[in-house]
Amino acid sequence: KDKYEILIGDDSDNPVFSCKLAAFAAENSARFRVLKRQSNSGYKAGNLNNMLPHSKGEFLVLFDSDFIPQPDFLRRIIAPMVHDKGIAGVQARWTFFNAEQNMVSVLGATIGASVHHVALPFSNKRRRLSILCGSAEAVRKDLLEKMGGWQHGSLTEDIEYTLRLLKNGYKIQYLPSLECASEVPFKPRDLYRQQMRWAYGVIAAVKDHFKGLVSTKKLTTEDKFMIGYVFSGYLFSLALFAVLLLGVASIWSNSLMMTGPWAPAS
Repeated sequence: KDKYEILIGDDSDNPVFSCKLAAFAAENSARFRVLKRQSNSGYKAGNLNNMLPHSKGEFLVLFDSDFIPQPDFLRRIIAPMVHDKGIAGVQARWTFFNAEQNMVSVLGATIGASVHHVALPFSNKRRRLSILCGSAEAVRKDLLEKMGGWQHGSLTEDIEYTLRLLKNGYKIQYLPSLECASEVPFKPRDLYRQQMRWAYGVIAAVKDHFKGLVSTKKLTTEDKFMIGYVFSGYLFSLALFAVLLLGVASIWSNSLMMTGPWAPAS
């Protein structure tokens, strides 16, 4: 217990939540600290950067508030970085404890499972490439500080930092055997907002780093193709949506042709 500390970044605008966090920290002052900002400038990235100078450890292990790690999680997630100095970050597999709550949670869990059971295991096994997912992850503090911290205002600070690491030749290890349970959105509006935020953040990060990833000599051609494969999910989604719209338009226009004044004579 003397080898780790727990920092809670309170970015809530609800005073009830903040009071509960403060009371909890006061009862456990030897192990917990709550860092409260005046505003949520920079979103999650801004909160993480605010917490960074207050941390003392060599490694940073990050959790969103809806994740529940197992008792041995800290020891297992930092192990790859302890044994290999070339590994800059480690990502654990997400699971979802409320996946079967309703149809919305089923959809959300399916999206997450496609990443953590298909895309990341394949890329990690093929080329030892992975991405950071923002929670249930670990990074080296000194390297993060050297690279300027998280990008202030990024909606997907994990993906943006991932791309910075990869184009500079650093490795990220995925651990499919280390799982961390989380809660998936179960209301339509919440799932929609989550996916739109992720889609916008991922596309913005790829746009910012595309030239650097293509031109870097620290990645092989296969590495670059593998990175493209991992980040192509939202592009495929846009393509499928376009196909759906074209299909509906085709059916509608064909129906007009068959029933309108220009319909062929029977």
